[in-house]
Amino acid sequence: MDFLTVWDSFLRWVEAHPGLASWVQAFGSIVAIAVAIRLAGSERRYRSVLEKKARIEAIERSIQASQFALKVTTNTLEFFTCNSIPRSMIPRYLRVIDQASSYVDESRASQSVDSQISAAIMEVKNALVDIRSLTSAWADNEEDDYSHELEFFNANISRITSAIINLLEMKSDALKRLKWWWPSD
Repeated sequence: MDFLTVWDSFLRWVEAHPGLASWVQAFGSIVAIAVAIRLAGSERRYRSVLEKKARIEAIERSIQASQFALKVTTNTLEFFTCNSIPRSMIPRYLRVIDQASSYVDESRASQSVDSQISAAIMEVKNALVDIRSLTSAWADNEEDDYSHELEFFNANISRITSAIINLLEMKSDALKRLKWWWPSD
């Protein structure tokens, strides 16, 4: 039997059953609806994965900015605990603190930064503002008694460190959620 003979037989059979067309149409409609639902669901899942990846990238940028702020803060503290460095270097340290603060602001203003990330990065920003004030006050201190400033420097280093830990935990949670939703490549 060739194809034309089979096709001709099929068409005669369809013509002999007039209600069949409505059943085929109904079945086709159900299949089309099922395909549309599946496609819409996969698009939603894909968008969700993209949003999760963007959030992870925002957290990573915030971690990098916070780690830079921590490094600047610890370097500034080391500068002030070393007696051999001249006070004329203080403006340079203030500029570096300002640079770290700008970096933190940029990471906070980037896309996909939600309120949770923003809160952590604002803690870093506030610590940098305090560090800058302490550095300026240190420059004006003529009594060479820095015990008060050292206490606040260490407290701000702890604030930045806590924010970094918080961001790392956010990243870990976000990675777990991403792997649950989307298998790795």
